[in-house]
Amino acid sequence: MPSKGAPRKAHILSVRVTDGEMEQLQELMELARMSASELMREALLAYGAKLERMGRPPALRQARAA
Repeated sequence: MPSKGAPRKAHILSVRVTDGEMEQLQELMELARMSASELMREALLAYGAKLERMGRPPALRQARAA
């Protein structure tokens, strides 16, 4: 159950990966002590920050705030 004040996560993202990519993901999950979902959220934020530094389009800025 989500903690008080935490946004409800109503959407599910499914991604197909190779065996090697899954092994890497599992290693990262262990190292970071994070679930796959937490790790993917962090990766999305990091990628968004990278795009922002590169002057990403305004549409991506709006999607992040939603």
